[in-house]
Amino acid sequence: MWLDTLSWAAAFVGAVGGLLVLAWFWHRHQTMTPSPSSSPPESNALPLQPLPQIYLELIRYAVPFVLVSLAIPLYLLIDSMTINATLRANGLSLAEAENIFSVINQTTHKIIMIPVSLATAMGLTLIPTITRLFTAKETAQLQHTVNHTLQLLLFLTLPAVTALTLLAQPIYGVLYALQDWPLGSYYLLRYAPTALLFAF
Repeated sequence: MWLDTLSWAAAFVGAVGGLLVLAWFWHRHQTMTPSPSSSPPESNALPLQPLPQIYLELIRYAVPFVLVSLAIPLYLLIDSMTINATLRANGLSLAEAENIFSVINQTTHKIIMIPVSLATAMGLTLIPTITRLFTAKETAQLQHTVNHTLQLLLFLTLPAVTALTLLAQPIYGVLYALQDWPLGSYYLLRYAPTALLFAF
């Protein structure tokens, strides 16, 4: 029960911190914005684009984000349709199969998602840059950006996956109920390396 309260408090502190950072940047932007009297003449303004062209550009930028964001829910959907049936076919009872499914799909998956979410956030922020370089046919800069992104993702996820694999028992024991500790740490130990696959 106290973990729920703690998570709500942590989310509240994070939200307040985010609002303070946004307010600071907004105030800073307002003080740096030139006054209308010092603005350049209207002839230098960018031409307005028609709405259909704006919508097409927005959809073109959104499709990669949507496809990347749908990958993990699709994995979980396939798991939810196959794990119980597979475990039952191997001789486990329904209660045992559901317990294993909940450990794999809920608790260990949430731990795995910590390094995966960092890698996904890094990758998603670079998609517009990579798309722009690809459409501009700047292959040298594109290769450099992709190589740098992959190195950064490996730098973040490989140590996290190694730590999750080596410390599966204490990590699971600290985060979740001790009655599921042997089963959860067993699956976390074997499930942690898949974070590398999710991240890339």
